[in-house]
Amino acid sequence: MFCTNCGKENDNDAVFCSECGHLMNENAAKKSELKVPDVKIKNKKFVTAIAAVIILILVGSFIFGGRSYKKTIDLFVKYSVSEADVKMVFDKLIPSKVIDYALEDAGQSRSDYRRDIKKANEDLQNNIKQIEKQYDVKWKNCKVSYEIVDVETLKGDDLADIKELYKEDIGLKVSGAKQVELEITIRIDDDTEVTNSQDIDLVKVGRSWYLDMPSMGGVDRMF
Repeated sequence: MFCTNCGKENDNDAVFCSECGHLMNENAAKKSELKVPDVKIKNKKFVTAIAAVIILILVGSFIFGGRSYKKTIDLFVKYSVSEADVKMVFDKLIPSKVIDYALEDAGQSRSDYRRDIKKANEDLQNNIKQIEKQYDVKWKNCKVSYEIVDVETLKGDDLADIKELYKEDIGLKVSGAKQVELEITIRIDDDTEVTNSQDIDLVKVGRSWYLDMPSMGGVDRMF
């Protein structure tokens, strides 16, 4: 079953899209029930209270589910710096339709994409090895932290332009956009610390936030 919102292929019995969180099967969502074991409990008021809490949690997961912009930033720092894994950035933080559009726009295939991601990962790992050799450390032992310095929520024409690009050219519905300024700090050892500023553009598709790669340099420069 393919998501009508982002085009991601999901399991046939999926209720929500694994890519964007869009409702896939309304009937399945209505029929889903919480099954409780048949046990004897004397305090019925206590049971009622617990049931109410469970219902609130389940309803909240349907209404407020998805990935927040702060979680997306956290994963971006984790994948791109801490774990130094370019593939995870593209696989998890960029809608698949954006990748498809970028490939078509650049006249490239999926095999080209896999090759370029592999090359980017190799370059990143080589840079890390140089740092490890220079400072006699292991990258996994370096401490990575970040601070959100500024957040701008786009409105008016700026938001309208992004919505139009995604709808007309990529086929995705964007409901929000933000520009976030980060300060990423890498503590290599007790005496060495490096801090860099980075601007991150984000868009909300469905119930989750993603990296806005077109705004972060243009889809023609993604690879």
